[in-house]
Amino acid sequence: MAVQLFRVEGVEDILRRFSRLDLGIQRKYLRAAVNKVTKPHMKTVKALVPRGPTGNLKRSVGVVTEAKIKGRTQTAVLGFRRGDKGGTNGVRSGYHAWWIENGVKVRTPRYVQALSVPMDRAKRYPYLMGKVALIGGEDGGAILFRHVQGFAGTGRFKSWADATLPSIRDALQRELGTAFQKAEAEQARRDARRG
Repeated sequence: MAVQLFRVEGVEDILRRFSRLDLGIQRKYLRAAVNKVTKPHMKTVKALVPRGPTGNLKRSVGVVTEAKIKGRTQTAVLGFRRGDKGGTNGVRSGYHAWWIENGVKVRTPRYVQALSVPMDRAKRYPYLMGKVALIGGEDGGAILFRHVQGFAGTGRFKSWADATLPSIRDALQRELGTAFQKAEAEQARRDARRG
């Protein structure tokens, strides 16, 4: 889940002017402009996140900037980074952001084993204890969920994104104009050195 992609109207002319510059300069200044506009919103998005038992969701908020079309366009995704399973790459897992935002329905398994969590993993989450059946065994046992309570999503991220996108769009237009002036000056210096 991230701020939805949008096309910034009125910047096609600036992007056409960028396309006349060296590819390295395009990448540098487009990326810088996109990052400058999106990164200040990280604190606000983190403030929208409820504090969970692990804190992974709050830590997963970030900006991922990607180059598209051979580096000629830059895309920034502001929101919850999924990361790898154990968070070993420095990004904690935010895969459950969609559930918090949109909610989940009550779930009852058809078979008792369907919602089984091994005891050694379940002990890391003490808030589970007392709410489920505990089954012992040679392998350490498991926690069996008889049913998982559903909840309505918060919808906070969507509300924030809908309200903030127009200002992000305007800021990006201004920043691209400024970035183009700097990029054009750097291109002129490079051309002068080449002689």
